[in-house]
Amino acid sequence: MLYTIPFFILLILSIIDGSVAPVFIFSIFLLAGLLIHRGGDGRIYVIVSSVYLFFSFLISTQFENGQYFYLYDAAHYIADYGSLTDVPKDWTKYLLSAYTDLSDTNALYNLLLMEICSVGNNYFGGATVFYITLFQTGFGFLSILVFNKILNRLFKTKIVNGALLKFALLSIFLMYSCFIVRDIIISFFYLLSLNVVFKKFSIIKVFYLLMFALITWGIRLYSGLFLLGFILIYIYVHGIENTRYRTLYTIFMAVLAAAFLIPNILASTAYEQTINDISLANEHSLDAEMSSGGLIARLYKLPSGISQIMVGLYSQIAPFPPNGTLLRSENFVQLIIGLLVIVYEFFWYLVSYGLIITIVLKGTFSFLSTKEFILLCATVVFILANVAHPDLRRMMPMYPVIYICYLRAKTTFGSNWFKPLRSNMIVIYLFLFVLYSVIK
Repeated sequence: MLYTIPFFILLILSIIDGSVAPVFIFSIFLLAGLLIHRGGDGRIYVIVSSVYLFFSFLISTQFENGQYFYLYDAAHYIADYGSLTDVPKDWTKYLLSAYTDLSDTNALYNLLLMEICSVGNNYFGGATVFYITLFQTGFGFLSILVFNKILNRLFKTKIVNGALLKFALLSIFLMYSCFIVRDIIISFFYLLSLNVVFKKFSIIKVFYLLMFALITWGIRLYSGLFLLGFILIYIYVHGIENTRYRTLYTIFMAVLAAAFLIPNILASTAYEQTINDISLANEHSLDAEMSSGGLIARLYKLPSGISQIMVGLYSQIAPFPPNGTLLRSENFVQLIIGLLVIVYEFFWYLVSYGLIITIVLKGTFSFLSTKEFILLCATVVFILANVAHPDLRRMMPMYPVIYICYLRAKTTFGSNWFKPLRSNMIVIYLFLFVLYSVIK
């Protein structure tokens, strides 16, 4: 009976939406969620699915009639694909070009949206905004269930439910599961890869990681290329932990050599294409920020090297101050979006900086396992690689790693360390907020 609650909520929201299409698409995710979550706590399944459904419906109302708030991407996709009744006939050529031309065309994501809209328009009376949004929301919901499996494998069950719900409801994952953007789907495949890395070694799992990377590549080029690194991590950490796999070192060295050669071969195409795409995608927002004289503008003016590090650190508290979206809100739903921004920004500040301060003051990484340490290093590289546009949603695929390391620190050093640390961090945060407001 417990597991039927989200289905009833979905039915009610679909009636309000005036379409049966949402029932069709999200029922698929709910059923997939039952498979992923089998043997898990049913309350997690119900709470996460219900909350994500509610906010998805609420936020989708802001994109009706070509309007948008906070993110333009959703309005762009709705305008381009919302009325489609068929996918392009040359879709295979379009998809393959994303791989053969090393082009960040979002081909796979675009084709998936086209197909979703086509099905909605042809068979369910129309692809409503709520229906299209649920495609992202479903992957956000499944991401949390996959993360739940990872946490249960790493930590004692008694702390997992609370920690998972905090991440699911207070982090950036909730908000961006309710917008039509590709980041949450990318995060899902990163979590699947992370789940594989924390499992016992097998050759078939290497092919799983390759498959996840190729799928992600079709959604966003540089996210897929980075995910290929999980194969190296998987081989390496299991090679050093198990003497039976000493031959893996030979494989590792061969792959590592290829990893150095391939970027040189592709430098003139993939790298330049990626940088150009990032620059074009963010030209407007970055120029606006720079011209406004904001904090990020000042950080970009610092000497090279120092600038990247400072922007990377700033990204973990962005947007700061967090009340800008709230002040721009003009109705109830926009007010809710503004509050969500404040919540996820402050929550992630406590998590990321709580971990950073603990590592600095304790002067050790010893509380982390080898896998966790290597994954944390990969996360730092990923964040620094994205400083061209310090947007949390571009960095969020690796945020589960930061949260795992934070939980490891919390369970290692206990409440005697983290309670006063959290209190001091709140005081520092309020001081910085007031100081920034006065200076600006």
